Amino acid sequence: MKIKKYILIILFIPFFSYAQSVKTKIIDGVAIYFPKEFRKMTEQEITQKYGYTTKIIAAYTNTQQNVQISFSKTDNTWGNDKQLAQSFYKSTISSLYDEVTFLKEDLFTTKEKTYIVFEFISSISGTKNSITSEPDLYFYNYIQYIIVKEKILIVNFSSHKSQMDQWKEKIKQIVNSINIQNKI
Repeated sequence: MKIKKYILIILFIPFFSYAQSVKTKIIDGVAIYFPKEFRKMTEQEITQKYGYTTKIIAAYTNTQQNVQISFSKTDNTWGNDKQLAQSFYKSTISSLYDEVTFLKEDLFTTKEKTYIVFEFISSISGTKNSITSEPDLYFYNYIQYIIVKEKILIVNFSSHKSQMDQWKEKIKQIVNSINIQNKI
């Protein structure tokens, strides 16, 4: 009898998550379930957070504005060489920060989609000069590259490292709720 109770609890956990979520259309053919507390970031907030170098399709944050998830897309120039794409993306991530500790790397294919996943802690060194001193900043990041035919959807989640335990499993559920209609 105890086993049945545990199975029922495990089966109903996702329903509680979706009950407190809102289905959101990112672009034509792409939707995701966000917690109700998430809202779309303004253009000004996107520019402030990501600058002008990355073309962000959409970005969302929670009410406290201490976590962000952004979406961008690009052309698939890798063809069928997914291992090369994974290696390139890992190298790019490593070059963006002063220090990177990878927690997870994954590459897998389901039906017509290939997923490249990186979960990592990044740090940016603070400034240390005689007048002011800023501390090092540490972030928890979860990036997923979803390759669909000739396009790649990039999903980028970040929070302060201190919130990693709070968001580690939640972000995986959120990202796993992405529904792509075979076209980006």
